[in-house]
Amino acid sequence: MKENRESVVRVEEWEDRNYAADDHVSLKRLLRRTVRASAIKRRQREDQGCLSR
Repeated sequence: MKENRESVVRVEEWEDRNYAADDHVSLKRLLRRTVRASAIKRRQREDQGCLSR
């Protein structure tokens, strides 16, 4: 799991270098990253809820 996350970060850094000049792509990527982060947070909250019961 950790290796997968590191490879995702590496790909995102590569995308940042290639698309830095393209504002539209940057906006889409920022939105995608925000959506992914909120999904991860929601999953963590659900996991905590299961543990507390």
